[in-house]
Amino acid sequence: MINAKSGGNQAIIEACGAERHAAIDRQHPWTTSTSQALEAVRLYAPENVVELADAAWSAIHNGGSLPAVTAIDAFEDAVLDALADLRAETRATAGLM
Repeated sequence: MINAKSGGNQAIIEACGAERHAAIDRQHPWTTSTSQALEAVRLYAPENVVELADAAWSAIHNGGSLPAVTAIDAFEDAVLDALADLRAETRATAGLM
C-alpha cells in the first residue's frame, strides 16, 4: 500500500486497497479464533506458557499488521506446544506427575 500510494496512480492505489480488504476478510475468522484461544491461555496458564504463546503470536502478527499466512503452521505448532506445557505445569502443580 505504501508503494502504491507513493506512485500516485489512483487505480493502483484502489486495487491495492481492495486486495488488502479482501485479505483482512479472509484472515479475520482465523485471527479472531486464535486471539480468543490465546486469551484463554492467558487466563489459565502459568506465566512461562503465556510468554511462549504471546511470543508465537507476536512472531507472525508482524508488529500489528495481519498474520503472515506462511507462518500459520509454525504458529499453530507453537500454540500446541504451549498448551502441552500448560498441561505439564498443571499436572506438576497438582502433584500428578
